[in-house]
Amino acid sequence: MMRRILALVACAAALISPAFAAPVMTAGGGIAQSVVAPTWNINQDGTAHIANFDPSTMINGVRADHLVGLDANSAMPFPLSSRGASRLLATDGTPVMSVNPAQGDATLPGQDTWAQGPLYKPHALEIGNPRVGASGSAQDYNSNSQLIIAGNTDGPDTLGCLICVFNGDTAMNLAGISGGGSSNWANGASGIAQYGSADSPIEYLVADNAHAQVMNLTVASYTATEIVLKTALTPAQMARIHHGMYVITNSIDTTLTAPVFSASNSLPSPNYYASVVDSVIDSTHIAVSGWAVPGAGNGASGQVPSVSNLDTLWTNFGVPTVGIGAATNTSAINWVMNYTTTNSWLNNYENEIDILGNPGFAAGRMRIHGLTMTYQGPTPSADSWGLNLNTVALPVQLHMEVNPTGYGIQSNSFITKGNSGVNKLGDTWEMQESAAFADAAQNMRLTTWLAQDCATAGYGCVSVHQGLMVNGDQGTVTGQTPQAQIIYDPLLPGHTTNSTGTLALASFGGVDFSLDGGHPTVPQGNYLQFQPSTWTASNPTAPILQAASPSQLNVRDNGGNGITLDTFGLNVGSEADVGSLKSTGNITTGNELILTPATQTGTISPFLYARSSTEVDVLNSAGDHVQLDANSINTTGVASFGSNTIVRNGSLLELQYNGWTTGAVPQLQATAANVLAVRDTSGNGITLDSYSVKVSGLSGSGNAYACLDSAGNLYRSATACN
Repeated sequence: MMRRILALVACAAALISPAFAAPVMTAGGGIAQSVVAPTWNINQDGTAHIANFDPSTMINGVRADHLVGLDANSAMPFPLSSRGASRLLATDGTPVMSVNPAQGDATLPGQDTWAQGPLYKPHALEIGNPRVGASGSAQDYNSNSQLIIAGNTDGPDTLGCLICVFNGDTAMNLAGISGGGSSNWANGASGIAQYGSADSPIEYLVADNAHAQVMNLTVASYTATEIVLKTALTPAQMARIHHGMYVITNSIDTTLTAPVFSASNSLPSPNYYASVVDSVIDSTHIAVSGWAVPGAGNGASGQVPSVSNLDTLWTNFGVPTVGIGAATNTSAINWVMNYTTTNSWLNNYENEIDILGNPGFAAGRMRIHGLTMTYQGPTPSADSWGLNLNTVALPVQLHMEVNPTGYGIQSNSFITKGNSGVNKLGDTWEMQESAAFADAAQNMRLTTWLAQDCATAGYGCVSVHQGLMVNGDQGTVTGQTPQAQIIYDPLLPGHTTNSTGTLALASFGGVDFSLDGGHPTVPQGNYLQFQPSTWTASNPTAPILQAASPSQLNVRDNGGNGITLDTFGLNVGSEADVGSLKSTGNITTGNELILTPATQTGTISPFLYARSSTEVDVLNSAGDHVQLDANSINTTGVASFGSNTIVRNGSLLELQYNGWTTGAVPQLQATAANVLAVRDTSGNGITLDSYSVKVSGLSGSGNAYACLDSAGNLYRSATACN
């Protein structure tokens, strides 16, 4: 590594124009004037060739020949040091590379500064962005401060990374490359036996709060712009504190909700005060930029943290404490790509990881893990995630080109597979599945798959199934306990090709119900059951429909009672309640056929009943009836025998005239063995018997004479007729 540093220094020195005869000066003491004027030139490959260089030239108090020489072990026998900020400058004075840049120095051009000054660590290595050399000349190499690192990753721990970055103070012990702890290859045979690969990441980044150099200092009091420490800072601590450092306190705002940590909740919002360092005033006073609770929305000036209201949930120091340099959020990588297409030739933005394998390797010779993310620790808050895609404006959030016979996504609860599909009779191909466990033992897998059901090429022989499987192997449709399924374009019983455009409900034993071209179908003699709202497993009686033959349909209950409809008639095996019944054939029942009127409000309904092979009763539940046999009609009051009609038991024979709706009508009634009454519903009329004619209700008065008027009407009179 030191050889590469020297090469960078020599290259930077070589790029300085030979017109400058005086040596390059640095802020840390520089190069003393040599007694012999050196000369140099730069070849086209950028290599600097120096002649007449006095090896006794002193650089920062060290002889040049001691500085650049290496011993047999490629080590420098004398130290290289910089007492202060050292810079390699371009011809316009812009820093190309700075070691120990001065934090408060904003006098040099090309530095990215804050309003209060540049935010540089006092022990940083900065590479700027100037052009080196005169534009258009032979010295215009347009370096733009590129950093090129070439090396070998050839061992465990920090020997295994080319760029090793740590945020702590024990870098050499943190790189867990090629195993960790006792399984690391650095432990020799015992570690090698436990870890199966010799790792060599080019870049290894470690964010480790256990080794972060945070200064937790006890506080006596706060002001609106200062921290007053209880114990004075040491000189080393004062040297470490610089402008812009984070300041986190354990003093809380009691008006805010206290945090409640739970794996089922999101991470709570902070309720503690924070700030950033402005400057160190003295050993017990640190100036800050003002106080606020992060994210709480109150940025008013003059807020002062309390030394009495202390946090016991996020931290629990027990005394007022401030963390100088403490961070509350960290990441190993935070990439920011800030692009604009305004007057720019740049029009395509992408980040990619390219893994190039040797095409001569045998299949299965290499294992590829393009990106692995792991978490080991307690259950985090509910708003945690492994991968977050916050790219709502993009038309596609996640794009994948999947191997036809491989997996697009494979997890323990959800998979998608490639689109290889089926090619011959009997083939199946799982497309995707979701899975979860019942009682932590039975794997319930909701699976979608293709099946080729006949030998003809094309989709006319292919069905899509979505069904539940219990156990079995992920990614396959074999080895499972069959459950129910939905089939699109099924092969229905009795068909030789699939019924396209058809939906079927099925058990894994076959299709139970289908919608075929708008015609609901129950195949293979299965039945369709209609369960009432009161149905229970302990009282399972329910009506069912079932095809008994090509021309017969059973309507019955679970006990076999019901009706059979066929093309010739209706057969009723037990009591049937039918609202409307039509038949072009015979209707047969061994019991009554009850006819309930649509407007019935009571319980009496007429019904038909076969009394014998020649007699049929039409009656109601009150006993009123008409009896039909081969020779007569009998009712409670009327009977017919052959050509004779008999009105029985003193009943009336009412004769309604054409157009009658309500009101009186003439009636015939036998009132005795030889008496017949002809009268209206008011009782007025004529009585005929074997001996006389009696008329009641005649007009007129008296009973001496019975007279006829000019219209032929009979009336009574007390005097002689006119």
